[in-house]
Amino acid sequence: MNLTSPARTTWKATMVILGCGVFGIVMALVLRGSGDLAPASAAEPGYLLRSFEITYPYDDPRIHVGRDSKTADVSFGVTWASGRYPGNVSCEIVLRDEAGQEVGRLPFELDNATDGSRAPSMRIDVSAPPNSAEGSCGSANYDSGPGYIFSDLISKTRSGGPGEMDGTRLSFDVEWARGSSVDPGMRTCYLDVIRRGGSQDAARRLDVNIGEGRQILIVPGNPESVEDASVACGPLEE
Repeated sequence: MNLTSPARTTWKATMVILGCGVFGIVMALVLRGSGDLAPASAAEPGYLLRSFEITYPYDDPRIHVGRDSKTADVSFGVTWASGRYPGNVSCEIVLRDEAGQEVGRLPFELDNATDGSRAPSMRIDVSAPPNSAEGSCGSANYDSGPGYIFSDLISKTRSGGPGEMDGTRLSFDVEWARGSSVDPGMRTCYLDVIRRGGSQDAARRLDVNIGEGRQILIVPGNPESVEDASVACGPLEE
């Protein structure tokens, strides 16, 4: 799913913030740059972009490349405009020279689940030295549905390998609730585990921003103690 092409560059750190001894994949921020997106609208923005920092020329860490006078490195802070998580939103950054003329522009998709954080720096092609930056975002499109559907628990195997807790590895199939083309963004999910004999573990919270496919979750206890398990998701909770 995270493919890179000349028209679309994708950065995606995927994780799940899990509690109560559960381990998995975690995600805090999704940032996609795309050259073929429509310009973002400033009306009712999902995110506010501020505190821009420009490094020009871009100093490539590769020794044989060095400084690039046609590229600027830009970082910025991100806040939720409404105070609520807005999900995946189309945004745009414009760079200007000292005379106020545009020298660079980058449309991209932003999904930032941490209000008030700084986004990873972005490299933007420029036609002249930039002096200032401005950014705008479209409106929030975060829906109130589940976002993710966890199903088809096909295996319950022993865990305990390098970096894993000693317990039971659960393998689920995960689908995006609104289809493969609609990224759900960050969601809060709860893992319920039913033990043999009828007892049930306390629900474990998972803050999830993941792709479709098989996902592994680990719970305490051996596989023989697990009768069944399920995951239910909804909008991100504070």
